[in-house]
Amino acid sequence: MEIMSLTYWIIFFILIVGIFIVFFKMFEKSKPTVENIVIIAILIAIAALGTLPTAAIPGVQAASFIIIMTGIVFGKKTGFVTGALTPIVTGLFLGLGFWTVLQMIGWGLWVLLQES
Repeated sequence: MEIMSLTYWIIFFILIVGIFIVFFKMFEKSKPTVENIVIIAILIAIAALGTLPTAAIPGVQAASFIIIMTGIVFGKKTGFVTGALTPIVTGLFLGLGFWTVLQMIGWGLWVLLQES
């Protein structure tokens, strides 16, 4: 691997970690109640388990619907947290890789950029 491309990957991952830290801090400062955190955890579990039966079908993600609806119903910050944490839980069953970070970015930003 070239040193320049390795440098770019390191900068990319530092930038991504910074984005996640900023949004998780924003979510923390909103002081979510225990009930909200439990609902988020349940929605993440449902999204992850809903992905498992359709994992072999390309382009079908049951988690996308749950993540989008979470963003619409509970707000963009909660939707971002759900979208960012669902790939980690799904990865525990299907395997983690470099794509997990990209899924976290994709689903998290998808909720943030949707119009409500």
